[in-house]
Amino acid sequence: NGALPIRILTGEYGAAVLNRRVEVLQQRAHVPVEIVAVANAYFGGTTAVTGLLTGKDVMLAMSGSDEPSRW
Repeated sequence: NGALPIRILTGEYGAAVLNRRVEVLQQRAHVPVEIVAVANAYFGGTTAVTGLLTGKDVMLAMSGSDEPSRW
């Protein structure tokens, strides 16, 4: 259908939960859904919750995309 995918940036714990629900999300949105787990380097990789992600870690995750212009 040409729609851009939905990308959900989340911490590693959030990704673990959401990855199990991707199929339902795709059916409801009628577009591809991609869960992007953002590693939390700022806190040394020991924190995996979304609420403590930093802008730098999010930007690093986004820059690794094969299509960064679509963010």
